[in-house]
Order: sequence, then C-alpha cells, then structure tokens
Amino acid sequence: MLALDGSGSISQKDWERFMTFTDKLIKALPIATGQMQVGLIEFATTSVLVQPLTDNKSVIEKARKEKLTREQGIRTYMSKATAIARQQLTNKNVPRTLVVITDGLPSNRSATTEQFHAAKAEGIHVVMVTVGFLANMIMPTESWLSTPAIQIRTGFAALEASQGKIVESISTSVCEFVPPLQAVLPATATPSNPPYCLSSNAQCKSPCGGVINSANECERAATLLGSKNTQDNVQEEATNSGRPRGCYVYSGSDFPHGVYFNAAGTLQSTKTDAKAICLPAAA
Repeated sequence: MLALDGSGSISQKDWERFMTFTDKLIKALPIATGQMQVGLIEFATTSVLVQPLTDNKSVIEKARKEKLTREQGIRTYMSKATAIARQQLTNKNVPRTLVVITDGLPSNRSATTEQFHAAKAEGIHVVMVTVGFLANMIMPTESWLSTPAIQIRTGFAALEASQGKIVESISTSVCEFVPPLQAVLPATATPSNPPYCLSSNAQCKSPCGGVINSANECERAATLLGSKNTQDNVQEEATNSGRPRGCYVYSGSDFPHGVYFNAAGTLQSTKTDAKAICLPAAA
C-alpha cells in the first residue's frame, strides 16, 4: 500500500515531480495476478483511499492520474493514512507492506506512534521515505518502522534517483514467492512467469531460496523485481577471484552497472553493498 503525502508544504512543481516519480514507481513494481497488489492512499489533514488494493496495473495507473486531487488539506496526519492502510492490509496469508512517502513531520506524533505500532503488531511491514529538509530534521521514531527510513534530503528533484532503493525495500519485504498456479504444474514443467526473491543481504537464504544460474534469468528476475532499468543489460562476470556466483544488485562504486551475474565464482558475495536476487524458497 502506497500512502502519499498531499499536504500544503509541497509546491506545485514538487507535486508534479512527485507524481512523475509515482507513475514510474507503479510501472516498476511487479503488479500482476499472483504477484503483487498495490493500493493508493492520499493523506494531509484528512486521508482518503484513492484506490483499494488491486493486481491490475492499468487500474492503479488510472486512479493515480484521475483521483489524486490534493484536496485533503494542509496538515500531515500519517496516523489517518495508516488507519486506512490497516483496514486494507488484512490478509495475513500474504506479506503486507505500507510505504509512506512524506516531506513533513506528523501532525499528531502520539497518534502516529499508536497507528504504526498497531500496524507492525498486525504483521504489516512499515517503510517510510522522508523527502527534503523538514522531513529529515527530526527522524522518524525507530519503533515506527520495520526498516530504517529512506532519506532523500535534497527534495523531490532527487526522488527519482532513489527509485531503485524504494522498489528494493518493497520487493525485499514482499518477496515474490511461488504463485498458487505453480503447485498444480508437473515437476518437469516450467512456469511461464517464475517468481523471484530479492534477499535483504548478499546471500540466497531464508526467506529466499536458491541461486540463479544464468545471465538471461538474472536479467529477467532483475526486471520483474524493478531492480534495473529494462533498457540496460545485466553485466556478466566470469572470474573466480572473490567474485560471487549468481545474480546480484550492487550499489558500491566498484560495481557501477547495478546488476551483475557471475557464472564462475564459487562463493556468494559477502559485500555489504550487495543484495542477492534469488529463486524462491522451496515449499
């Protein structure tokens, strides 16, 4: 569930940047039947459910363009947005994530604490993206979030550059596991749309599964998880000098191309700036 700040502190120019980013974020997420559902909430003084959870990407794209109106006032009541999200994210049989993107501080901090704590107690993974000076002046209370806030101190103009990190935070918490359809396939069959899992570190371990073993599959997985621009090719490596075997996303300066596949290495990476793209865990 995406909860988007529509408060009065956002200028018209920054709002347009925000919406351009949101459109690209929706496009990058693997929204489809058996993969991911996404909904939209707009919050300010009041909050509104712009679009309930859906696995139809065209529906959520249309809702973003037609129903995000900036008519919810000037304040920043994250608590009200979280209350709506909790009403939507009730299926405990699937991973659930609330992503709050804001340029401000909560208008009612105690109510915000209460709602975030309740969401986490219900098993909802809470992610926050803080944009600009004000939102980063006082950091979100650590207990609110399931993972450290994604800080974008330079404002909405820099939001798009952090798209990969935001998609990664969503994909890590909502790892795409085997859809129900795969259970009825024969053991020798190959699913037409195999799911993948982005590990929280550089190892293909629980909740993710096995190592990806081809560059083509690495590219497919990275694209489906939104970890790479579809116009870029996965960088292939063939060295056994400490380089990992498998498919990885790197943010370090020594691996500038983003997504790498290595067929020769024998050890998985232990780099702190690497995350493994993996096959799903075995049932």
